[in-house]
Order: sequence, then C-alpha cells, then structure tokens
Amino acid sequence: MIFPAYEVAIKIAIALGVGLLVGFERAWAHKETGVRTFSITALLGTPTAIVSIQFAVVSLIGVSVLIGYINGRCLLVERSLETTTSVALIVTFVLSVLIGQGHLFTPVASATLITAIIYLTHTNKRRIFFS
Repeated sequence: MIFPAYEVAIKIAIALGVGLLVGFERAWAHKETGVRTFSITALLGTPTAIVSIQFAVVSLIGVSVLIGYINGRCLLVERSLETTTSVALIVTFVLSVLIGQGHLFTPVASATLITAIIYLTHTNKRRIFFS
C-alpha cells in the first residue's frame, strides 16, 4: 500500500485542526479533558484509519477505556459525569477516522457545528443566548 506523503500530511493537519477546535472549547469551559487529549485522539484516529479500519476499531476501544477512566475519576473527585466531553471525544475520534478515509468536508463541518453547539449551550451562557 502506498501512502503519498502530501495526502497524509493534509489529513493529519485537518485531523489536528478538528481536535484543536473541539479541545479548545472544552478547555475554555474549564473541563479537565481539553486541547491535548482531543488533539491526540484526533491524531490517533486518522493514521489508524489510513492503515486499516480494523486498527481504527481497536483504537476506538482504547479511547473508550480512556473515557471510562475520565468519568471514573470525575465521579470520585467531582461526583459528576463528563457526558458532553465523553461524547465529544468519541465524535472527534470518529471524525478523524473519516478524515483518514478521505472525507474532509463532513468532519470539518461537523466539528465546527459540535463546537458551536457546545459553546452556545454552555450553562454560563444559556442566560445570554436562550433567555
């Protein structure tokens, strides 16, 4: 299998952008899981999808274990679940897998919409946008 460097670099850059976009919003909302975790998760999904979809599925299991750890820790420390962050992390991984398979518009548009939805419905802003 041949992996043209230019195409792979574009896919990795777009995946990084998707991870940064959602990760910056989560960090801005003062969530423990932020820029680094979302970026690394996105960078995990794209290369694994380029190699094989089976490898991407195994990586998704790893991301699910990470989410279990994050929620377990939050339950012990803060007594709350990080549902939105968990779902956003899974969606970021899936979007990066799509990027690895060659889809570019759909993942970028979806990440933009997800970030907007999370930002606009954040508890502290609800009074401003939905009053």
